[in-house]
Amino acid sequence: MEQMQETSQLIIDAARKRFMHYGYQKTTMAEIARDLNMSTGNLYRYFPSKVDIAEHIAINHERDEYHKVANIIDQNISAKQKFEKIFFLRLKEAFDINNPTDRSRDFILALSKEKPLFVKERRKRKLEYLLKIYDEGIKNGEFSEPHNREKTMQAMLHATLYFTNPDLEVEKDMEELALELDEVLHLIFRGLE
Repeated sequence: MEQMQETSQLIIDAARKRFMHYGYQKTTMAEIARDLNMSTGNLYRYFPSKVDIAEHIAINHERDEYHKVANIIDQNISAKQKFEKIFFLRLKEAFDINNPTDRSRDFILALSKEKPLFVKERRKRKLEYLLKIYDEGIKNGEFSEPHNREKTMQAMLHATLYFTNPDLEVEKDMEELALELDEVLHLIFRGLE
């Protein structure tokens, strides 16, 4: 079992390197297998398709992102500051993905088309940690009690989607986007109060 996990991780790492260098669309399963000196048939024993490998790359990325978010949630700062740190972290990630040398966007878009359930579950997990911060803000008096806390946090996700989306406008620089996000968050906070 351990050998299978090690081989799976080697495949994921090799695919990630190839996706980042050549792009998701231009990478084939045969090329990934060749990079690992294994047969394509053997590669298919571990992953039924290229998008399944991309999904595992995204899972690993999400795990890293969650640790960053958990560290923010554990900080002794206000709920507003936690929201700000998380959304600015997500803005930076979206901005970096749109860097011409970062090809993460390719397989993120493939995942959204070919694995919509994965994207839906990821959105649900993001909503969960936002709800945790929101509840903390209600408890400490920063925010008023909403009619429907889940819908309120969904609205917050939608209101900030422009800044956290892999399709972020790249003609703006990070400083300009950060200023716009700051204004949007201040509007949201006024509504939550």
